[in-house]
Amino acid sequence: MTSLIQVQKKIMNCMWDIKCYPQTHLSKERSLELIEEAFLKAIEIENYFSVFKDSPFNKINDQAGTDKVKVSRECIDILLKAKKYYRETDGNFNIAFLGLEGFRDASLIEVDEDNLEVYLPYSEMKISLGGMGKGYAVDVVHNFLVSHGLINFLINGSGDLKSHSHPNAPRAWRVGITNPFNLKNTIGQIEIKNSAVATSGQYKKRDHIQSTHLNLPLSVTILGATTMECDIWGTYISTLSIPEGLRALNRSKQFGFIVDQSGKCHQSRRSYRSFQQVVQRGVHG
Repeated sequence: MTSLIQVQKKIMNCMWDIKCYPQTHLSKERSLELIEEAFLKAIEIENYFSVFKDSPFNKINDQAGTDKVKVSRECIDILLKAKKYYRETDGNFNIAFLGLEGFRDASLIEVDEDNLEVYLPYSEMKISLGGMGKGYAVDVVHNFLVSHGLINFLINGSGDLKSHSHPNAPRAWRVGITNPFNLKNTIGQIEIKNSAVATSGQYKKRDHIQSTHLNLPLSVTILGATTMECDIWGTYISTLSIPEGLRALNRSKQFGFIVDQSGKCHQSRRSYRSFQQVVQRGVHG
């Protein structure tokens, strides 16, 4: 069996893993160099957008109610995406979940595209890219590696995954979905080629996702084109009751499934055939 090239690194306070098959056009040394450079891209994103350190992004929070903050074009694009999903999810996906309760409204974030400035109009407001930041970083790492010629690789940002497969690759990447009742085990596997997967929910950090709904999902897994959008959708569905979550998945034709507090799997129509075996097995273990 061909041995994989694999590198792990702690980023964003969690373990990241990049693995690839030996390249026909790149040496092992060059492949490792590219992977290390890709990790640096993720670290740059962490250093810019973290709210747990004195970062450029955190200046937006520091200057809330006081002054506009000059930011990068990248930051503008991410905030516009966040505001878009806030509107489309009726406020359930919300990067303004920090700060005082009455000021948790992402629609209040003022984004000046022309001057690259951001302003929070109230000092009580705080924003964070929890629910989309790690997925975005995985996408950036993926695009960097593709642009530098790496093929047949898999990025795992602690559960946020993005794969690349050459058209002639002999097999897809097989990834396991974490069992929310036993994090050392999986509830099943899916095969992905040039796809992203993200799992969100309450199973790692209780009350990590805020919602007024009862009977919240224990975990939500979404498969799609970009890790950031899978991340966003997983976070959004995690704020809804099980019936509402399924309706939202089906309306948008998302490929995903929900594990409820009792261990039952609920699948979107699009994913039913692929996850049929998971449903039959259940997830306790």
